[in-house]
Amino acid sequence: MQLFTENIYRDYGDGETVVHALLPTTLTFQPGEQAAIIGASGSGKSTLLNLLGGLDTPTGGMVRYGEENLYQMKADDLARFRRRHIGFVFQAYNLIPELTAEENTLVPLLLDGQKKEEPFFTEVTEALGLQNRMTHYPDALSGGQQQRVAIARALIHHPDVLLCDEPTGNLDSKNSQEVMDYLFTLSEKWSITLLVVTHDAKIAQRFPRILHIEDGQVGGDLS
Repeated sequence: MQLFTENIYRDYGDGETVVHALLPTTLTFQPGEQAAIIGASGSGKSTLLNLLGGLDTPTGGMVRYGEENLYQMKADDLARFRRRHIGFVFQAYNLIPELTAEENTLVPLLLDGQKKEEPFFTEVTEALGLQNRMTHYPDALSGGQQQRVAIARALIHHPDVLLCDEPTGNLDSKNSQEVMDYLFTLSEKWSITLLVVTHDAKIAQRFPRILHIEDGQVGGDLS
């Protein structure tokens, strides 16, 4: 599913106190495309990602997935679309401590009233090296394992687009490399569009396309 934005922007406040978090931006991402989004803290990276994922409301402009205009949807329809087509991975793992790794992974399906597809569940957890950790609670998992559970949760509903905001920010270099290897492998295997916000230059250089944001302005692709 193609992801397209046209002059999307986000302001906070108004008048003399207005903050232009993201200036008008037009971008196109093809199905299965992989891109890194880089820039200084506060430059607008997370704002862009949140607008692409329907987590924030733009001040103006359009975000379209295929023929679906994200911000013309009613709230319930938007929530349903996110659950079925968009996966999110954040720096904070956001796992529910009272749930096992398996239960955390299945949360998106439960929210959408869907049942677990056993073959796909097995494929995802084995691809992420989690098959022997599914009965563990988050406090019994390492940081790298918790992040992989978060990735499994983001993938379990077959998303078309995976949006990752500093997914390796809390990990050491070894776990960071492993997590990114998984993301690239799964993106290529299942033709998932992979967009990753990162401060890590080594990670950004692995992507075929790099977008740089400065003061809310998305500069030319650095690919």
